[in-house]
Amino acid sequence: MIEIIALFFLLRNIGQMAQARNVQPGRWKWAAFGAWVLAEFLGVFVAMSLLGATMENPTPLIIAGLVFAPGGYLLVHKRLADIPLSGSTNQDIEDIGRE
Repeated sequence: MIEIIALFFLLRNIGQMAQARNVQPGRWKWAAFGAWVLAEFLGVFVAMSLLGATMENPTPLIIAGLVFAPGGYLLVHKRLADIPLSGSTNQDIEDIGRE
């Protein structure tokens, strides 16, 4: 339940960042959600393959999934943060080639 609440607020943050950069917020929200889920599955896979965790004792699987999931969100967040804010110009880029 806490994971769903955290994901709600994190996706809202992604949407606000996307609007500030004048890109489609829905696309970035879906990308963040998908990255979250894929990273969670990756964590479960890693726990099953490297730690030998099984469904008989799912605690390591749950912990690994919860540890990996924010990593997926952070990848999308970083990618979105690299997009410049709309309306802002980067003077360094404009000065390229000038002496």
